[in-house]
Amino acid sequence: MKYWQIIKVRFVTILLVFLLTAVTTTVVTFLLPKTYMSMSRISVEKDTSDIAPLNGMQSGETAFDPYFIQTELEVIQSQKVLDKVVAKCNLAEKWKRIYGGNLLHPIEARKILKKAIDIRQFRKTSIIELRAYGRDRSLARDIAQALAEEYRSHRTDEQMKRVEIIKDADLPDDEVEKALKVMWANRPVKIIDDADLPVQAVRPNIPLNITLGVIVGLILGVGLAFFIEYLDQLPKRFKEKQPPPQTRRQDG
Repeated sequence: MKYWQIIKVRFVTILLVFLLTAVTTTVVTFLLPKTYMSMSRISVEKDTSDIAPLNGMQSGETAFDPYFIQTELEVIQSQKVLDKVVAKCNLAEKWKRIYGGNLLHPIEARKILKKAIDIRQFRKTSIIELRAYGRDRSLARDIAQALAEEYRSHRTDEQMKRVEIIKDADLPDDEVEKALKVMWANRPVKIIDDADLPVQAVRPNIPLNITLGVIVGLILGVGLAFFIEYLDQLPKRFKEKQPPPQTRRQDG
């Protein structure tokens, strides 16, 4: 009952703190620059081994590698792949307005790109999600799409090198042809979802920020009311603890 009485007495203070916090949070949220996210998805499979096609084995007979997807997540973020994305999307030129107005060095653009992407495996499958974030929704889409395409090109180039090795092998033509058919049947990377143009910004999260502002404002307002009440009660508590004047004279 005492707590409700304090809240009623300090209602104006609680209301002012609540409104100030909620309004400030809302204004700041709407002033923050918007960030958009676009995502492409790819399906990744292991390459057929060099020996398997020559022995007439199928790609599915290769040993299971629990670290394969984790390895490929790092390959997607490697310098070779990211540098190609920087060049394809002309990021050094397009990002110069955001980062000082000067043309960025490709290495600087690559480092910024690595922070602007999020690569993750989808629910313990061989599907990988390639997410790109940026203030320009069109550029975010272009980056997500280019990342999928350049990684696919990287894996295809590696496969072509393996094809050349098979062609150069001292084997009968029918064995070489059979091996090549097995390899070409195994496409290591497939783009299953192209990147779309983002419709809404992912940051800032306006509903979440406003809700948090309301909750924090209410907590701060109530907390400040109880703190002020505590300060007002300090002199009274101090006087109650003091002994009466007569008691002090007798002790003297």
